[in-house]
Amino acid sequence: MLGITGSIAAYKACYIIRGLIKRGAEVQVVITPAGKEFITPITLSALTSKPVISEFFAQRDGTWNSHVDLGLWADAMLIAPATASTIGKMANGIADNMLITTYLSAKAPVFVAPAMDLDMYAHPSTQKNLETLRSYGNHIIEPGTGELASHLVGKGRMEEPEVIIRHLEEFFAAKERIDDMMIPANDRGFYFGDGIYEAAMVFDYKIYALQDHLDRINFFNSCIFFKFF
Repeated sequence: MLGITGSIAAYKACYIIRGLIKRGAEVQVVITPAGKEFITPITLSALTSKPVISEFFAQRDGTWNSHVDLGLWADAMLIAPATASTIGKMANGIADNMLITTYLSAKAPVFVAPAMDLDMYAHPSTQKNLETLRSYGNHIIEPGTGELASHLVGKGRMEEPEVIIRHLEEFFAAKERIDDMMIPANDRGFYFGDGIYEAAMVFDYKIYALQDHLDRINFFNSCIFFKFF
């Protein structure tokens, strides 16, 4: 699922969509009202072959767009571009549009690609909100440094689509490695095979385990927690 917010960088979403679809992904766009001021739903729908979701109810026939269903459907949620406003709403649970309610319902890993002017990005409130999202387990794709829409030069421009897509590819490649290392043990759980810690490091996990024998850990019989950072 791709969330688009009100930023000049919204045009880059087209390249993200094309890149993801070329790699076999199914993309559903959820866009904020401000996002539609920068890129049209018609363009996004043509690229994804899916209706673009923006409102809780379809204006034409009153059909309810379920943010809960969207949150359960997605294998990953990418918000690109993510404005300072949207990041603040995500961090503080301000569910006043379809994108934020979907984010709050999402069960999948969440990736956030900030896009804003350098002073907005550097502001303590923005940095605090980003740290809050990290504490929730969200993955922040750091913005690049260069000329911004204001013609100032600094950090704040959304990372390039190819780099964003690579972040997702590396994440799921590492996840697949971890899944492959899970060896069925019995009807009560799984054992993790050798190399789990190395793979988890690639997967950007911190591992907390409370057990003496760390080379073989029963998933259900020990205290082990994976936390996204």
